[in-house]
Amino acid sequence: MNGIHGKPDVVGRVCRSAFVLLIGVSLTACDLDEILSIDDPEFVTDESLEDPNALPLVVRGAIAEFIRGYSGDGLANLGFLTATGLLTDELQSSDTFLGRNATDRRDLQAAADGNPSDLAYEGLQRARRATKDAAVAVVAVNGLDDPDLALMHALNGYSFVALAEGWCSAVPISNVVGGEFVYGDELTTEELLDSALVRFEQSVAAEANDLAAVGMGRALLDLGLYPEAAAAVSGVPDSYEYLLEHSENTFQNPVWNLNNDNIRFTILGNEGINGLDFRTAEDPRILVTRDGDRVGFDASTPLWEQQVYPNRDSDVPLASGIEARLIEAEAALGAGNPGAFIQQLNALRSTVSGLEPLEDPGTEAERVTLLFRERAFWLFLTGHRLGDLRRLVSHYGRDIESVYPIGTDTRRQPYGDDVVFSVPFEEEQNPLFDRSECVTTGI
Repeated sequence: MNGIHGKPDVVGRVCRSAFVLLIGVSLTACDLDEILSIDDPEFVTDESLEDPNALPLVVRGAIAEFIRGYSGDGLANLGFLTATGLLTDELQSSDTFLGRNATDRRDLQAAADGNPSDLAYEGLQRARRATKDAAVAVVAVNGLDDPDLALMHALNGYSFVALAEGWCSAVPISNVVGGEFVYGDELTTEELLDSALVRFEQSVAAEANDLAAVGMGRALLDLGLYPEAAAAVSGVPDSYEYLLEHSENTFQNPVWNLNNDNIRFTILGNEGINGLDFRTAEDPRILVTRDGDRVGFDASTPLWEQQVYPNRDSDVPLASGIEARLIEAEAALGAGNPGAFIQQLNALRSTVSGLEPLEDPGTEAERVTLLFRERAFWLFLTGHRLGDLRRLVSHYGRDIESVYPIGTDTRRQPYGDDVVFSVPFEEEQNPLFDRSECVTTGI
């Protein structure tokens, strides 16, 4: 089951829906001037927010914007998932794009030169605005009882979570008020997470739902509030999953597209000394294959292909019962209950053939290492890894040099010091944004 209480997701269809609407108009028109002067149904105006006929497109459009920002649309532009995978140890560049190679080795380009993560940032900011507007439209048309209201609030909350986990602790949040664009203050990482919690609470107030519950747990975990995080997800079923839907055409799975198809990324594993052995662990949760001596787009890097997303239309999990149980396991560890911690991890592992039960490694430090390894394998390429590396540093006291990739990359270039993304250069038009406060070398 997908969505809120098993409601099927309607994602990746907004472009096709708009296209069908346009074609439908043109087939019935005889006057060329009329065809050229039709309204584009993809553009949302203040009037359309209160138009019952436009509401389905407004909601679908908001979902599509969220997918573009978080997961990606399968084009060359990186979403949050692929950008964070590249900065961490999940994905390695086999590309010739200088910006992608710089991101891969944690050596971001100057903001004025642009970075691949800029498009993910812009996508998430658009998603934040679109889901907010869609929530207003839902209330205006259908009142407070429409389940899409809870969905829009929840996705709005996830846009804040992603901005908090991915970027420096100075992210401007601007808005449109009364039809006028208003520059917003920059928010710290903690303030972004607090903002996410407000949206998740609004979602649950509209309709109790597991999507918001998991999002709330994720935000509380990022804030180091472990008992509260566990309480938030306690009612989420083990089988729950909310999928971001991808398709054969307009919304291809971005990982499949960039790794398996366009060979821009590869799965090498053990990246930069500290990286996990995603490729060589032979773990049934992560399948990686090699087709002969195939190499990446740069014509030299060995190409290993992930099979977590085996097809161009494979969907991406945004939230799941698995994540809920991992949150509870971490809360048990934080409460000084290693027995419950190991038991929770083994309950998850028992659901996958070929996974042997774990034993308590015996020390607090080793338990933390085990926890984040399990999270990395369960949540591989779902957009969680960067947030976890940051938490290892900020909440568990690990040194950056013991967590992030270090040394030299496959091109024998040294890794840099960046641990989060930089806010795009365009934000410097905002008089309330101070570039000096956007520090990318510290958590």
